[in-house]
Order: sequence, then C-alpha cells, then structure tokens
Amino acid sequence: MTQILSFLGKGGSGRTTAAIALARQSAAGGARTLVLSLGSDPSPDMLLAQDLAATPTAIAPNLEAVRMPATAAINRGWEELQTLEAQYLKTPFLRNIYSSELALLPGFEPLLLLTELRRWLDQGYDRICLDGLSSPELLRLWGVPESLDWYVRRFRGAIADSEFGRNLGPFLPALSAAVFSVGLSIDDWGPAARLLETALEQGRSLLADPRKAMAILTTRSDRVSQAVALQWWGAAQPIGLRVGAVLANETPALDDLKRDFAPLPVFALSSAAADSVLPSFDVLNRAPDPLTIDLQARQIKLFLPGLAKESVKLSQSGPEITIEAGDQRRNLRLPVALQGRAVASARFQEQSLILSFQ
Repeated sequence: MTQILSFLGKGGSGRTTAAIALARQSAAGGARTLVLSLGSDPSPDMLLAQDLAATPTAIAPNLEAVRMPATAAINRGWEELQTLEAQYLKTPFLRNIYSSELALLPGFEPLLLLTELRRWLDQGYDRICLDGLSSPELLRLWGVPESLDWYVRRFRGAIADSEFGRNLGPFLPALSAAVFSVGLSIDDWGPAARLLETALEQGRSLLADPRKAMAILTTRSDRVSQAVALQWWGAAQPIGLRVGAVLANETPALDDLKRDFAPLPVFALSSAAADSVLPSFDVLNRAPDPLTIDLQARQIKLFLPGLAKESVKLSQSGPEITIEAGDQRRNLRLPVALQGRAVASARFQEQSLILSFQ
C-alpha cells in the first residue's frame, strides 16, 4: 500500500522543504520513497543537490526523486485519453484537441494530473511525497472524485437517454480505469455510470484512510502564514482530505501554534536538518477524521477550522446534503437511517458544523 503525503500552506512557507525532509525520514526508516515534483520550480533540485528529470533519480538508499512538469503530465495524460477514445468511440471528438490547448481549459488539469499520480502509484513505492502544486491546485486535484461523482449522478439520467450518452457509454469505463485503476468492460451507459460511481467511491476512500493519503500544513512564524495554513486546513475538510500535523518552518516558539492548531501536533521544521523535529509516521496516521456521524443522536459533525460561519452554505436534496465551505463543496450522501429526515438545525460549535436531523 502506497501512502501519498501532500502539503498545504502559503507560498514560501516551506512546502518543498517539508516534502523532502519527510521523504528523507521515510527512506531512512526503510520505506521505498519517491519525491514527485509536479512543476518546474527548481527548489527540489537545489535541496536535493540533483538535477531532476522525468525518470526517477536515485538520491539516497530507498529514496528517489522525479520531476514531472504539469504540462508534461497533461500531455501524457491527454494522449492516453485520446488513445482510449479512439478505441472505444465510433466518432472520436477529442482527436482535434491538442494537449497544448489545455491551458485554455484548466478544468481538465486536475483530472489529468490525477491520472499521472495514479501512474506513480503503480510503481511499488511505499510512500510518495507530492510537491510542486499550490494549495488551491492540490485541493482541486483531491476534489476530483467528489466533484466528478456529483456530475455523473446528477446527469446520468439525462445523458443515458441521449444519442451522445449512448455513444459515450463504452468510453467511460475505460476512462475510469485510466484514472482510478479500475478495470471495466461494459457496453451500456447505465451500468457504466454505476461502475464509474464505484470507481469514484474508491477515489474518495483513498482520502478516507490516512495510511493512503494525507496532507500536512506548513507555516512560518508570521501571523499571515499561520492564518493561511489554518484556512487551508478548513478547506481540506469538505473534500475529506485528512490533515495530520503542522510543520512550523524556522519558528522558534511553538506554544501559540499548538494552541491555535489543536488537536493537530506541531513540529519544528528547519532548513538545517539537524534542527528539525519531525513527526513519526505513526503520529501522522492518527490524523483526526474531518467527518463524524452519530446515528443515535441523529447528528453529523464536519470539522471546519479557520472558516467563518458566514462562508458556509447548506442545502438538502433528497438523500444528500450539500455543504459549501469557502471554495470547496461536499455532497454528503446521508446514511439510510437519516435519509428522508430534514435538517432540524445547523450550528457552529468548536470550529465544527453540527447538523441535527428531525
């Protein structure tokens, strides 16, 4: 099983430093580890004292690093999708769209980057430290399963009855296999959509297990950097991304941070490795669950640190609750015991949104 570590924080807060420090610690503990840089920033090269390329470079025992610029990842992912489309569709419509044009369609980028990440998950690494994406880009990447699942479920009926849907049906299982490593073979849109939903559910389950995916906050000593880290913590919760710790870069006093970021553990990060105090991976794997459900009390609790009550919107449609928090949205399918019950109250308490049902 591969664990993906990603990093949230203000630009300049030490995300790359944290990724490399934890990658070195992981490799020193015997885990086969990869630093995967999805960008063109030269910082990883300088910190690792190596010129990184699109093929893995050995850094130390059990430690490798690779640079995959976002444009190269998009090019490769787009070529793969075009190949699948030509195989499964009678009339391909992507063949005249070139990967170089995708900058005009940024909505495609998270999907194709997720395809690239899936490719590295198949290479037998125990741990991947993901670097090179800004915090908004990272959350869009992890939000793909949740957002795409909503569109599939909402538009499934309309698409199934259209000529477009009947033509597209055989292609969607192959697309889900490419992105989520789920092998499917089916000719009908309805079952294809249901199996694609299963694949997306598996994508969400990746986020639900801290042993598979986790984010770590990075901050500096200034209050702006700390406030931004707190907001990213809150923004990660609606999509189900667990946050395991705070790494404070070049911050001499940690007492205020420990109070502001409780219950997360706070550790010291320094450009001088000997001065860093890093969390063990056992500690990280105990990341708090962003969502808890109490069926007996008929309550759902979503932890939203750093977000004001005014930035959270709530709506209910059938068996789903849609929660908008900042720039993130989560469509929460209610447990059977709560389906058919209206929300009786919604209140903020101790940085959490608490929904009570009739």
